[in-house]
Amino acid sequence: MRNFNRKIDEKEREHFKSWYRARSSDERKTEYDANEAECKKFFETDSYKNGETDTEGYALCSAAFWFFYYKRKKGGRDEEKEIENSGHDISGETY
Repeated sequence: MRNFNRKIDEKEREHFKSWYRARSSDERKTEYDANEAECKKFFETDSYKNGETDTEGYALCSAAFWFFYYKRKKGGRDEEKEIENSGHDISGETY
């Protein structure tokens, strides 16, 4: 079990990111699935809520897994952009 509150330096934090980026998407998913429960617990800690970025938990759960966390939080859907109609559209027939 990892110690997510362990303090790490910038070099170690960058190592986590580089290691994670070098993984295939299947390896990333496997790693995420293996740590999901612990990361959920970490997101409830004072360390995370206080914005401490110098911990192993932040490096692993926030920096490395941000994409999966964001996607899961949104229910696996991409956010739809609203297209605003200004009322000044020019029809294709004009050209």
